Amino acid sequence: MTTIQQLRQTVLEAGLKRIRPCMMTTATTLIALIPVLTATGRGAEVARAMAWPVLGGMLVEPFASFVVPVMYCAFLEFRLWLGLGVLESDSEADSLGGISELSVTGRDCAVPVFPV
Repeated sequence: MTTIQQLRQTVLEAGLKRIRPCMMTTATTLIALIPVLTATGRGAEVARAMAWPVLGGMLVEPFASFVVPVMYCAFLEFRLWLGLGVLESDSEADSLGGISELSVTGRDCAVPVFPV
């Protein structure tokens, strides 16, 4: 990627590929939580206490899963604006704290990888 337009197009395409599985997972989990949240039997208080944070997390997750790629795109746009280019080599990525760009098999989008 050499231009900001190419970078934004890549992030947009990656987001469009990720939105359906993300929404399906969120919807099925939220539907599965309905019986737990409405239960009145023995132990329902404990189950309900555990289900509320899961519900909140699943409501926030779709938004949060798109924040990270947008922030990474903003970081790369800033690098392009400074004239430094996109992260291409692992040695350059290591100097920036281990962030590198990797093409994932079966997908045509760049994914930030943080080594362990």
